[in-house]
Amino acid sequence: MLTLHHSPKIIRYGKTHFIRVILQECIARHLLCGTTTGEGASQNEATTDELKSAFREHRVETEGHVDRLEQVFESIGEDAKTQKCEAIEGIIKEAGTIIDETKNDTYTRDIALIFAAQKAEHYEIASYGGLVALAQQLDLDTAADLLVQTLEEEKNADSTLTQIAENYLYEAAKAE
Repeated sequence: MLTLHHSPKIIRYGKTHFIRVILQECIARHLLCGTTTGEGASQNEATTDELKSAFREHRVETEGHVDRLEQVFESIGEDAKTQKCEAIEGIIKEAGTIIDETKNDTYTRDIALIFAAQKAEHYEIASYGGLVALAQQLDLDTAADLLVQTLEEEKNADSTLTQIAENYLYEAAKAE
């Protein structure tokens, strides 16, 4: 296993990459909090109260992620800035398409919204997992601890969505 402690060049690249990825996560979080096709729109378009509640709770949690990312920046002595994240923008665009292509007030729409939301969650889980590993390699312990909290919240959100779908949405959608 390569450790970043062996080469000053790798350490410099690692910190630069770490900061760039955090910047992408910051803008992604802001987009998901404020866009009309992000978590807020998913909450408004969901049919079931359980899914609406899950989206609402995760949106509040997401706002906390932004605060935590600002703490990560502070812990590494960098100014928090935003950078475009094309991956999240694509996922948000796809969520908007799903909303447009499914009928209002159907379980099918809820399942489609879960699929779209889980794509975002899986992207975030991968991003935060990589950030945690890199922060640990760079001995950025405070940053790693903060990022682990967000990683666990993202995993929990993904699990919640799976449970909602499996508990009754799949069967209900088949009946439509």
